[in-house]
Amino acid sequence: MEWRDKQRRARLKDLRSEKDISQERMARMLGISRATFIRKENEYGFSIQEIDRMAEILGTTTSRLLEA
Repeated sequence: MEWRDKQRRARLKDLRSEKDISQERMARMLGISRATFIRKENEYGFSIQEIDRMAEILGTTTSRLLEA
């Protein structure tokens, strides 16, 4: 399962937008820098712990974030 999949990246961005959560704010909530968040969101992907935390923050499920 590739995080680099465009649908997964778009879903995360859409959910962040719906909740009015910027990259900076999400990065702070995950305990990482904004630059690291951007690299992970656009290129490298997130750890399962980060995906779980983002799902919690965004009020969705890990499955929803990962579905293709």
